Amino acid sequence: MAMFQQPSRPAGQVHVEFKAGRMDWDGKKVTADKRKGKVVLFTSEEEQLTHFQWHDREKNEIALDLIVINDAYFEKIEKVKDGRVYLLRFTSSDKKLFFWMQETKTEGDEDFIKKFNETIDAKIPEKKAPEV
Repeated sequence: MAMFQQPSRPAGQVHVEFKAGRMDWDGKKVTADKRKGKVVLFTSEEEQLTHFQWHDREKNEIALDLIVINDAYFEKIEKVKDGRVYLLRFTSSDKKLFFWMQETKTEGDEDFIKKFNETIDAKIPEKKAPEV
């Protein structure tokens, strides 16, 4: 048995994957979960459904597995200045999941998010202009 087991690849087409940690949200503020993680978006071979998964890279296990349709999208939290925080938002509910990028290079962040949103055909609501 190998001492370091390679993470298993999902059976299906992987559309995008990147290193990202989860964040805990208490309704007012978010705090980083220190575990090393990975976001994977793939379409399963067997059921042809698109899955959003968060893998705990330290334990080599899937900690979160959601089926996503075009009601989910990623967006950057611009107010955060001391990290690269992204929000997975759902338009069909008030579910919000926060993640922080763990990729060493920042240049790929926008590409990961764009590919994620395009793959699931995200319906991103337009931001409302502030009322005067």
